[in-house]
Amino acid sequence: MISISKEAFRKFWSEKDYLKIFVLSILLLIVGIILIFATNLYITYADPSTPGEYEDYIRNINSLATFTALFFQLGMILFAMSTFLGGLRDDTLSPEVRKGMIFASSVAMLGFVVVMSFVVMVSFY
Repeated sequence: MISISKEAFRKFWSEKDYLKIFVLSILLLIVGIILIFATNLYITYADPSTPGEYEDYIRNINSLATFTALFFQLGMILFAMSTFLGGLRDDTLSPEVRKGMIFASSVAMLGFVVVMSFVVMVSFY
């Protein structure tokens, strides 16, 4: 069994501040995935039978899609920021890992642009 002292854990956690941002970004992405499933369930099982309910149905879908995109955008921005900062500042990593982290941050920013385009399309719908 591996045991880590509290002091060693606190020192590691305080030195690697980009890890806190990384964990937060992963949590936001998980919330975004849960919201995607909630949106899919709402679209599948909601039945707008009257014309008045249909407008509410569309408004609810737009709201769910906007919140989903918001969590995904925040998660991707924080992921890009944490991997970029980790790639630049952490001297204990090998050069290949640092290059990979910077590449991952650029892929996350590309994902942010793609999700942003979906938000713009939904807002004009």
